[in-house]
Amino acid sequence: MSDDWETSARRMVKGLGGVPPGIASAMRSVPRHWFVPVEHQRRAYDDEPVPLASGFATVSAPHMVAMQLEAAGVRPGRNLLEIGSGSGYLLAVAAPLAGPSAHLVGVELDPTLAAQSRHVLARLGVDATIRIRDGRESVPEGAVFDSVIVSFASPQLLPTWIAALSEGGRLVAPIGDAHSQILTTYRRDGATGSITHGPVCRFVPLRPHI
Repeated sequence: MSDDWETSARRMVKGLGGVPPGIASAMRSVPRHWFVPVEHQRRAYDDEPVPLASGFATVSAPHMVAMQLEAAGVRPGRNLLEIGSGSGYLLAVAAPLAGPSAHLVGVELDPTLAAQSRHVLARLGVDATIRIRDGRESVPEGAVFDSVIVSFASPQLLPTWIAALSEGGRLVAPIGDAHSQILTTYRRDGATGSITHGPVCRFVPLRPHI
C-alpha cells in the first residue's frame, strides 16, 4: 500500500457522496489498509467489503460503516458498543466522532480477530475495549450504551441488545436471513421503542462456534 494513504482515503470518501461531514472527516483520518489483510491491500480503499484472514468475517464497505454510524447517532460523549467488531475499523472511525470522554467497546467471537483489532486500535491511539464473547449474550459487565451497532446478520433484534440501550439510545442491526437483510434502527423510548427500516444490506451471519 502506498504511503500516501491519505489521498486514497480522501478519494474513497469523496466517492461515497452525501456522507455527513463529521463521519467523512473521521473516515479520512483512519488508515483503512491497516485493518485489511496484506493480500487485499489494493482493495483497502474501494467501497466494498474486504475478506479478513479468518475466511468468514469482512471489513465492511465504507458506505455501510457510514450508514451504521449515522443511524446509531454516534456523537461526542455517547458510549458505543459494537457487537461483532471484527477488525475494529468501525470503532476506529467512531472514535473521533464519540470523542475522548466516550466509552467504546467491541464484542468479537473470534479470539484471533479480537487480538488483531486490539493491536491496530492501540497503534492508532484508539481507546477501545475488545471483549471475546458471543454477541447474542448479555453485554459486557451489564453496561448501558447510547449507541449499539450489530455488525452481523440476525433474524431479529435480541432482547439482550435492547437491554444494553440507555433511554433514547439507538440500536442498529442488519435484520433478515443469511442472504439479505434490512438495516434496522431501534430507538429506546420509555417502555416501548420505535423502529425505522433502512436500506437492504448484506452482512455475514454470526459464526456459531470458533
